[in-house]
Amino acid sequence: TQNIAESLSALDPAHSTGYAANARTYTKELEALDLWITDQVAQIPPANRKLVTDHTVLTYFAEAYGFEQLGAIIPGYSTLAAPSAQDLARLEDAIRQYDVPAVFVGITLNPSIAAQVAQDTGVQLIPVYHGSLSEVGGPADTYLTFMRYNVKAIVGGLRQ
Repeated sequence: TQNIAESLSALDPAHSTGYAANARTYTKELEALDLWITDQVAQIPPANRKLVTDHTVLTYFAEAYGFEQLGAIIPGYSTLAAPSAQDLARLEDAIRQYDVPAVFVGITLNPSIAAQVAQDTGVQLIPVYHGSLSEVGGPADTYLTFMRYNVKAIVGGLRQ
């Protein structure tokens, strides 16, 4: 946020005061969001903070809030990657071993493989946003609403 405000101020010095004020306001909103996420995650027992996703896109989130990213349906960030049968069998074994109650899948992606894993293991398939926001007016149309949506989905899926 600060880097963006500084860059905009360098390009448009006449409005630098406004950019700085907006950056302060947004930083406070981000700090409040961080506290809210921490409070929400505290509802999940530490032993249950295991994430299984369709892609390994929640690594930073997992590290920041004390989750273990146990595995991903697609072993990588690319939507072009494909798991082997052995990869899926290992992931399903881990889901069972650690009693993971949910698989989180991107709303904008084809969930067919994740749905099969969820069916095979008897867990929930829970949609989350990653890689893009929702449409304007949707449930995740800003970074702040995106994060709140995903945290509610994750906490709801893992709280036991």
